[in-house]
Amino acid sequence: MESDLRRLLAEHEISRTLLRYCRGVDGMDEALVRSAFHPDASIRMGGFDGGVDEFIAFLWKVISRRTMTMHYLTNTSAEFDPAGADVESYGIAFQRGAEPPPKGNLITGFRYLDRFTERDGRWLVAERTTSTEWNRVDDLPGQWPLPDGVRSGIRHQRGAR
Repeated sequence: MESDLRRLLAEHEISRTLLRYCRGVDGMDEALVRSAFHPDASIRMGGFDGGVDEFIAFLWKVISRRTMTMHYLTNTSAEFDPAGADVESYGIAFQRGAEPPPKGNLITGFRYLDRFTERDGRWLVAERTTSTEWNRVDDLPGQWPLPDGVRSGIRHQRGAR
């Protein structure tokens, strides 16, 4: 019973860590993104392979060209072993940019293949490999403009309403 409870708590913390990461990327909140990783984590994404500091610099260069990003995580599974957990998360990312399509407006299907470990009572990513499964152009004729006065998300302002 105690081991089942410990596993449920670990799964909950892992889920919160994944969601915190996505929120950090979409809001361009460096502290939130960084809080998902152990300081010595290794990350492989697209053409990038390196540590957390270099990853954030790479990521900011990519997403700063976008006017917005929105990440959705769907299926997540965790396989625990005595040293940590292998976690696979499926997701979809919507990306908008000022550049004309297809460069700026994409919908991407991806998977995070993460190795989580617990240190100092916190479950964080120790290793991440991102697998891109598909990309689709979000074409301008298919977009519907937001009416004036409609609230929308604002980067850099956590909790903005």
